Parts: sequence; C-alpha cells; structure tokens
Amino acid sequence: MEELRTKDTKALLKSNEELTYKSPYGYFNFGPSVDGIYVSSLPSIDIKNGRFNKNIHLLLGHTKDDGILFTPPWIRSDDELRSFVQTLFPNITKVALDKIANFYPINATDDKGKIAQFSDLLDDVSIQCNNYYLSEAKLKLTRPFPFVFRYVFNVPPAVHAADVPYTVRMIFLFSA
Repeated sequence: MEELRTKDTKALLKSNEELTYKSPYGYFNFGPSVDGIYVSSLPSIDIKNGRFNKNIHLLLGHTKDDGILFTPPWIRSDDELRSFVQTLFPNITKVALDKIANFYPINATDDKGKIAQFSDLLDDVSIQCNNYYLSEAKLKLTRPFPFVFRYVFNVPPAVHAADVPYTVRMIFLFSA
C-alpha cells in the first residue's frame, strides 16, 4: 500500500488495466483488502460481529441476468464448468464441487441454454448471495427491524449494472 500511495494516477490506471486485461474471463480480481487503516477487517466479518451502522436502511438489488456478462462463452460441459469453478475457488472441496455440478448441470441441448445455466451459477454465488447475506445480517442484528428493500431488475437487457440509472433516480426521488 505504501508503494501504491507514491504512484501517480496514470501509473495506477495502467496497472489496473493490465491486471484486468490479463485476468481470466469472468474472474473477480478485486475486492476488499484489509489494510488496518481504511478496511479494518473483511466486511463479512464486521457484519457477522455486528460492526456496522445499524441506523441505515438497505436497498439491495440485482438484475435478472446479472451473471451473463461474467460467463465464459466456451463453457459447454460439466467438465468445463468444474474446471472454471476450480479457477474461481481454488480451495473448493470435491464435495462442494460435486454439489455445484449437480445443482447447475450443463445438460441443455442448445448452447444458449448451457450458457444460461452457468450464468445462473455466477449470479447466485457472486451477486445474489451478497444481497441475501446483507439482508439476513441486517434483520437478525438490528432491533427494531430496519427497512430492507430488495428488488430484481428485469427490464431488458437486465444485465449487470443495467439497474444503476433507475436505482440512482429512485434514491433521489425517495430522499427528496
């Protein structure tokens, strides 16, 4: 972190672009990093331990086809699904991998169906699970019950981030 703080913005942007370009398709390289200053611990640990602002309401959402933008278009078989899941989760156990393969079988007869099946997996493990986790934590750890608003955005094309302009507008309307 100290070395990064000494770099100018252009150098950081170039590094970010190179890392993103060289990343495997659909792989999420960035997430919270504990530095002890800005991020004291992982957000999931803070939430589990009740260290969050309990006086705010949550607006949580996802799009109908959130996972499709992160879905490698070449996944056409259960073996390819297993291989990619192992790339995403290097420490996954065989038992967990078998459960995923059984729950999201790539058994459609057409390529569109096969891609949609894997897209659903990515949507569930990368996006919807976070909404569920935040909702549950907020409802269990906050008394009296806070407002937790959840939505599924399905206006075509309903892909990741397509809801942002609508959500921002909705926030401004309700906060006025």
